[in-house]
Amino acid sequence: MTESNRKLEANAPARMPLPAEERCFAIILTGLIGLLGAIGLSQHAMWRDELNAWLVATESHSWAQLVANVQYEGHPLLWYLSLAAVQRLWADPRAMQVLHLALALGSVWLLARYAPFLRWQRLLLVFGYLPFYEYLLISRNYAWGLLSLLLFCTLWPTRRRTYLGVAIALVLAANSNAYCFLIAVTLGSTLILDARLGTRARASRLDCWGSFFLVLIGLAIALATILPPADSQLQGGFSTSWILYFDLRHFLTALTRVWSSYIVILIPSDSKYFDVVLFAIFSLLLLAGAIARLRRQPAILGFYLSSTLAILGLTYAKFLGSPRHFGHLFIVLLVALWLSHDSPTTQHAAPVRPSSKFKGKILKLPDFIGSSRRRARLWRRVQATGFAIILLGQTLGGLVAFSRDLVVPYSAGRATAEFIRRQGWAADFIVGSQDMAMATLAGYLDREIYYPEIQALGSFVLFTGDRQPLPMQSIFEQLQDLLHAQESILLILNYELRAEHRELAIAPLAAFTDSLIFNEKYFLYRVSTKPRAARPD
Repeated sequence: MTESNRKLEANAPARMPLPAEERCFAIILTGLIGLLGAIGLSQHAMWRDELNAWLVATESHSWAQLVANVQYEGHPLLWYLSLAAVQRLWADPRAMQVLHLALALGSVWLLARYAPFLRWQRLLLVFGYLPFYEYLLISRNYAWGLLSLLLFCTLWPTRRRTYLGVAIALVLAANSNAYCFLIAVTLGSTLILDARLGTRARASRLDCWGSFFLVLIGLAIALATILPPADSQLQGGFSTSWILYFDLRHFLTALTRVWSSYIVILIPSDSKYFDVVLFAIFSLLLLAGAIARLRRQPAILGFYLSSTLAILGLTYAKFLGSPRHFGHLFIVLLVALWLSHDSPTTQHAAPVRPSSKFKGKILKLPDFIGSSRRRARLWRRVQATGFAIILLGQTLGGLVAFSRDLVVPYSAGRATAEFIRRQGWAADFIVGSQDMAMATLAGYLDREIYYPEIQALGSFVLFTGDRQPLPMQSIFEQLQDLLHAQESILLILNYELRAEHRELAIAPLAAFTDSLIFNEKYFLYRVSTKPRAARPD
């Protein structure tokens, strides 16, 4: 090979992957996640938020009752309708896990096959904290949300021909969970802004207006379900427990959720003020970097800012949440970066020329105002490095969390239910408290449990006004009344019993404390009435 040929080869652009190669990559990656997901789900001990939704869907005896019950859950209907449908095929909670795995693999396929990122970036994304752990192993409605948003991104280029596909994706997203409802609202606004900024759509008038009203109806249905009844006590109730005043400490704590959602492996402590301030500053830097990356695409930047502010506003005002909740901040970033690959830009507009007074200072900033090619290349490297760090953090978080779930039970509920079955106690009269933690056992045992909080048999738990937390003395009184019709009672508590009662014989049976969820540890007792001779004077 001559020197000139070597130079031509060295300067030649990198070969773009062929569609067949990309399809093969996506198939292998989806199959691998499917295999690992099946193993992980078989070992995963489901907890109350998973099984309570299953019980709501399976124990509601009509569509009207299902809708009424779901309104106390604080989520839209899509996940519950899916569970109600799948339980007709297999009335076992594992059917929910199979459905959830299918939804998760749909997200993996879209990421691996269609995301406009480099192959190694897609690999890291797929093994990230949300796709590989939170929305893979824990069967919740968030899997529907991620799948719907990624479907929207995949169909984004089709908006030039028709808006129907992206409209359907928005309806699904809005009806998956409250966070995706907010994102769906901002994405709908982004579609309108995108059209005004120059995207040439060939969609017919009927297509445009039909898609618009479809999204509007979908948003209305979702909102009607999310807004709880007046007597709902979920998260303190809808009419109360809002923080509508400014508190600097709480504001900074909410702001740290940006860092915690982007960089999963290093989470600040909310109880340490230094951590809160430091990571709030880091969060602002991350936001500034994302804004700089999207600054030439007004529609996408508007989506990113409005979605991020909406989620942070909800986080501040109502619920600080856990990674599955504020993780939607990272999803917003992912969606924005995806859409930015096919959106109008302002890069050809005349550059803003700074005055000579400030020119020297401003040009020190990388590529904010018409800088040199060298600075532009440097800024692109900084952006690429920052995105790589975020992806590495996501992947490490996903691998660690997935591995931990194989070793540490998420809840002690499954082990407790298996023990009860082995002992032949599954048909006994069971009293369980706190009721919210007992929904896990009701789901695994496939039976109702007496809940002192509502003074009745039940399976799923709704945070209604009738439900009241009770002191142990009140539970003792109900046990006495129940023992008039029972020789003995199996009492299950999610805390260790330290109190005694002069008329009740309470014998400890077993304790199951190996649980990642702190209040899903279970303590079993056999309760009967003491003979009169054994009662203290």
